[in-house]
Amino acid sequence: MLCRYTVTMFRGKEICLAYTVDAMFQINDILPEGEQIMTILDSKDKNSFEKFCKAVDIMARCGAKARESDGFPRPYVPPETVLLDMLPVEMLKIRQETINAVLLGFGREVNNEEKEIDLELVNLEKKESPPEQPY
Repeated sequence: MLCRYTVTMFRGKEICLAYTVDAMFQINDILPEGEQIMTILDSKDKNSFEKFCKAVDIMARCGAKARESDGFPRPYVPPETVLLDMLPVEMLKIRQETINAVLLGFGREVNNEEKEIDLELVNLEKKESPPEQPY
C-alpha cells in the first residue's frame, strides 16, 4: 500500500495515523455540515474533544490497516485505551500527529524535526545579511 501515515508513541503504545479517503469520509460523517477536521483539532469544549477522539480512532484504524499492508503487523489500539484519561500535554502531541497525518493525506510533506524555530532570530539574520552585490 502506498498510504502515507504518521507513527507516534503514546504511553508505550505505537499508534499509526492515516488520513485516507476512507478516513476522510468517515470523519465527515461525524462532523456537522460544512465543518472540517482542522476545526475540531483545536478542541476547546467537550463536544469538540469527543469528535477529535472519534477522528483519531478512525485515523488509527486506517493507519493500522496501512501499516499491516506494508508488512508490519501492528495491533490496533482501541481509543478508550489511549484517549480516555489523556492529559492535556498528551493531547497536544496527538493533535500534532493528527495534523501531520492530515497533511500527509493531502500530499504535503511534514518536517518531523523537533527543533523550534526562533522567528525573531530568523528575521534578525535576514536584516544583518548584506544585500547581494551585482557584478
